[in-house]
Amino acid sequence: PMQDRVKNYTGIQCVYSSVEMLGRWAQEPRLTNPPITDRPECKGYSSPGRAAEILSKLGVKFEQTYGDREKGRMLLARAMREGRGALWDIPGHAMVIVHYSPEENRVCWVDNSDRTLKTQEMTIERFERMWGSWILVIKAENDVVPGKIHMFSMPVVDRENPLTTFPRGFI
Repeated sequence: PMQDRVKNYTGIQCVYSSVEMLGRWAQEPRLTNPPITDRPECKGYSSPGRAAEILSKLGVKFEQTYGDREKGRMLLARAMREGRGALWDIPGHAMVIVHYSPEENRVCWVDNSDRTLKTQEMTIERFERMWGSWILVIKAENDVVPGKIHMFSMPVVDRENPLTTFPRGFI
């Protein structure tokens, strides 16, 4: 959702803008309250090692791979099945993938340096040419993401017991 997207305000904090966007979707308070992009150590350049160090220090659950493209593809495919986004890199920049489907030959992403923060689209072939090999996925302590992808617009009404509540994905 647009309200979860985070601009790269300094022009050099693309990793942390991406991490905060993933944290907003995952509703991870350690990344959003206060926003990770407001932290002094997160206003500049980063790397897989530095990002891992900061996320670990904050106690944020995450998974990442760097340098092994096959593991990266597997992590990315799993993230998409679970309804998560994923940080991905090109040389010198990090963004968020919101849709990855080799079957559709389609990758959709949000570039935090694009002032509109609109979803952009490309083919798998172009993605493979651009991608540096880094994939990072956020998994919040209270993992609400799987429930988000199973939300239904049809209300469940129990006429016998109107005070009953049903969990997400009940149907």
